[in-house]
Amino acid sequence: MVSGNRVAFKTATNSYPSQGNRELPVTLDFTNTGTLFDDIFPEMSSSQIETIQSVYIDNSLNAAALSLQFLDTQITITAQPYTQGIYPVISQGALRYKATTAAGIKIPICFSNVEKKASTWGATPGVFIVPPLTNAPINFAPLAVGDNVLVAGVAAQTIKVYRLLFGFGGGANVEFYSGASVGGNNLTGLFPLFAGGSITFEPSGIAWLTCAVGASLVLNSDTASNMGGVLGYVQS
Repeated sequence: MVSGNRVAFKTATNSYPSQGNRELPVTLDFTNTGTLFDDIFPEMSSSQIETIQSVYIDNSLNAAALSLQFLDTQITITAQPYTQGIYPVISQGALRYKATTAAGIKIPICFSNVEKKASTWGATPGVFIVPPLTNAPINFAPLAVGDNVLVAGVAAQTIKVYRLLFGFGGGANVEFYSGASVGGNNLTGLFPLFAGGSITFEPSGIAWLTCAVGASLVLNSDTASNMGGVLGYVQS
């Protein structure tokens, strides 16, 4: 879904191009999907904005990269996680593009009919930034044989796991799932654990596990062993 004002506005008059500087705000709504297709032919054909020469992308709240691929030239802009930036656009005619990122977020962008100097700011390139997390203690004494809900799903929200530490009192074969452990919803392969074994996901700026929209984070176990630990996640 692509939403937003979709009404271009002036930022200067009596300047190049002939209609003056124009900006077109758009909101990319990835709440329920990771891929969007859009075009701004309606705005261009109604003379709100004549051409597109640059785009501002606010990816500052997104833990994943955002890609904009212009379908006529096949040129792609990639905005890194937790950054904002201005990027030149190389396209022709009625602009058509494909936007891709991890599902569960809305990202504002703004097209401009003026060529602007490329610049980015925010996170240091190559440095992972862990977002603010909900850190939840997890205790099962014991685990149920079958599915155990670690974080309950919420409608229209996605669970992303950035770190975890679990220890097991007895031997178990466990696996993480998005929702119930039926229908091929597994997020990991099987972890075969001996008594006293553990699972650790170090903190990362990229989510280790991402559940489907509205789905719970589930751990499936084949034994009723004790398990405890801590889970760091974002649900949004």
